[in-house]
Amino acid sequence: MQPAVRVLAAAAALLPLAAPAPAPAMDGSVVAVSESGILHLDASGALIAWRPEVSQWWQAWHVATNPRNGTACWVSSPEDQSVAGVMRCAPITSLNETWDLPQPRDFSVSKVDAVAFDWVEENWYLTVSRVNYVCSYMFDRCAKLGKSGGNVRYFAAYDIPHRLLFRIATEQAGPYKLEVVNLDGSDVRVLPTELGYPAGLAVDPVKQEVYVIDQGERSFEYAVYKLDYNGEGKKLVTNLGREGFGVSWRRSMDVVDGNVVIMHGDQKVISSMSTSDTERVDLVTGAVKGATVPALESVEKLLAVKIFSSASQPETENQCADAGCVEFCIPTAANGTAGATCLCPPGEKLVDLSCHKEYPLYAVISGGDKLQVVDMQTNEVKTVLDGLTNVTRVDFLWTGGEEFLLFWVDAGSVFSGRWLIGGAVTDVRTLFEASETVYAVDAAVDWVHRHLLWMERDTTASSSKQFTVVLSSLDGAHQKKISNTYGKRKRAMFVFMSGHQVGYAQDQWGDLEFETIEMTGSTGWSSIGSYGNKWLRSMPDVVAVHHSLSGEAWRARFFWVNADEQSIQQLSKTNIFAKMELSSLLKHPTLSDAGGLDVLDDRVFWTERATGRLWTANSRTGEDARALNATTAGGSLRLLSPWRQPPPDPRFVGCDVATRSGCSHFCVTGLESFERVPVCVCPDGMELADDKKTCQ
Repeated sequence: MQPAVRVLAAAAALLPLAAPAPAPAMDGSVVAVSESGILHLDASGALIAWRPEVSQWWQAWHVATNPRNGTACWVSSPEDQSVAGVMRCAPITSLNETWDLPQPRDFSVSKVDAVAFDWVEENWYLTVSRVNYVCSYMFDRCAKLGKSGGNVRYFAAYDIPHRLLFRIATEQAGPYKLEVVNLDGSDVRVLPTELGYPAGLAVDPVKQEVYVIDQGERSFEYAVYKLDYNGEGKKLVTNLGREGFGVSWRRSMDVVDGNVVIMHGDQKVISSMSTSDTERVDLVTGAVKGATVPALESVEKLLAVKIFSSASQPETENQCADAGCVEFCIPTAANGTAGATCLCPPGEKLVDLSCHKEYPLYAVISGGDKLQVVDMQTNEVKTVLDGLTNVTRVDFLWTGGEEFLLFWVDAGSVFSGRWLIGGAVTDVRTLFEASETVYAVDAAVDWVHRHLLWMERDTTASSSKQFTVVLSSLDGAHQKKISNTYGKRKRAMFVFMSGHQVGYAQDQWGDLEFETIEMTGSTGWSSIGSYGNKWLRSMPDVVAVHHSLSGEAWRARFFWVNADEQSIQQLSKTNIFAKMELSSLLKHPTLSDAGGLDVLDDRVFWTERATGRLWTANSRTGEDARALNATTAGGSLRLLSPWRQPPPDPRFVGCDVATRSGCSHFCVTGLESFERVPVCVCPDGMELADDKKTCQ
C-alpha cells in the first residue's frame, strides 16, 4: 500500500482534466437531486445545469460538493435494490461529464445516512447503517470510527472544519436526542434540547449553529429551529406550515453562513432564505418556468439539496502533512485541539483508533467425544480435547491476545477450558455437574457482561418449573437462578448483542417459538415469535444469531435448521416496530442431519453429522452453497474471532464491565425510562444490602 500522499495524487488524476475552477458567481448556488435528475440552480433559481438520471427514493438522499475543484457527487442507485449503488461525480458546470468512484469494500454507498467530503484532507466522511466511516477519495481504504444509535428515525450532519458529527436518533419508543460527537468517535454528548418529531437536520459550520426541522405544537405543522453547538439558545427560524399525510417524513436541508435551503415534505419545493430576513424564495418554480428542457416541465420527488459554497470549509492547515503516517491519515480533533491519527499496516486491525493484530478465523466443533478446531484459512482440522462423552453445545469468550475460554455441555454437565491458538484445551473445570434428575440442556456466553448462562432441566419438578435459566460467573463460583419456565422442550440458547436478554427455542405444547427473558429475571418472558406447526415442523436443534466483523448493523436476524424440511429458516426485522418476517433461506439435503449452525456477516456455516463435512452458503441469498475442504466431528459449531466479540457499547450497556458498576457479584443491564442502567444481582442464598450493590 502506497503512502497517503501518493494515493491522493492518483485520486486527483481521476478528475476530468477539463474540470474548471468554480466561478465566484457559483458560490451560494444549489445542487439538488430528484428522482428524475440532478439540478444545479443559482441563488435566484436560474438553471445552470441539468442531468437526466433516474434516482431511487429509498437510497439517493445525499449529495456532496467540492468547491475546490468545482464538482458534485451523489449516490446513483439502480432500480434493482439488490444491486449496489455507486458514488457518481461531475463538474457542476455541466453535470454530464460523470465518473463513478469504486465501490467500498466495507459497506454499500446505497445505505448512506449522511456524507461529507473534506476537500482539504481529501477524505470522505460517511454514516452508513448507523456506522461512521472515514474513507480515502477512491474508497480503497476506510476506517470505522464508531457506531451511532437509533433504529427508528435517524439524521446526521457533518461539520468538517470543526471535526464534529451531529445526529438525531431514538432508541425503541424513547424520546429523540440531539447528539454531537468528535469525528474520531470520541466524546459523545447529548445536547440539552427537546425534540418533538424531527424531520431534518443541518449544521452551519460558519456560524456554528445547528438547524432542526421539527414538528410544532400542532400535528403535521413543521418549523425550522436553530440553536448553538451547546444545544442552547433555541430560536424559531421559519414556519413551514401544515404538511399532512401523503408527504415525505424526511426533509433535506443545508445551511452555510446563515443562508438556508430546504426541501419541503411535498418533495416539489426548494425554499431559499437568509436568517437575516427569513423571506423564502421557491427556487424550483423559477427553474421550471424558465427552463427550455422538456424534462423540467414538472419536477417531482426531490430527494436532497446541497449548497455549493467554499465558505462551508475554509482552507485550514493539513494536520496529516507532518503526521508521519505511512498508510492512511485521519485528521481528528478533541476538545478543539486538532491532530491526526494513522491507519494500520497490513496484518493489523484498527479498533478504537489503535492497531491490533489481525487474527484469523477459527471454528470450534464438537463431535460427541471430542472438541476440534478448524483454521478457516487453511482448512486444517486439529483435535484440541478428547475423552469426552456426548458434547451437545460449545460457546466461547475471547479473553485477550490469542487466548479463548471455551464452554461446553457434555452429558448434561457444564465445563470450561482455556484454548490458546495453536495449542490444546487446558485448565478444564466442571462448572455444573449433572445428576440423575437435574441436567443442563444448553449454555451460552454473555460477551457483554462476561457471564455464562445455562438451562437446567429438573425431571422431578412440576411441569411449570421443569426448566431453569441460571446466570453464572465464568468460573461457576456464583450462580443465580433467574427464571423458571414451562414447556415440553427447550434448547438452543442465545444472548442478545446488547447483553440485556437471553433467548431460547422451545416447544410449548405443540407451538414452536423463540422466547426471551431479561437478565434481571424481574420482567418474566416475552415471545419473539410463535409460529406453531404451520411453520416449524421440528424443534430447532441449533439456532444462530447474526454477528458481524465488518460493523454492519445487527438487524435481529435469527437462523435455525429445520431438519424435516432440510432447510435453514430465518426470522428478521429491520427496526423495533417492524413485524418479524419468517422466510426460508435455503434448502440442502445435508440439513436433514445438521449438527451445528453459525452465521458471520454474509456467510452461514453448518456441519453434517454423517460425513463431518463443513458447509457454507451466502447468509443473505442462500446461494453459493458449498462444502469446505475440512472433515470434522460434525457436531455443534461456533466461529471464533476476537473481532466477532465487540467491546461493550455504553449506549446500550448499562454496566461498566471493568468495575461491574460497583456490584459485588453480578451486574446486568436493565431498562429504566428508555435508558440502559446497571442492576446488581445476587447469587442464590444472598440478597442486596441497603446500598443496592453489596450482596450479603
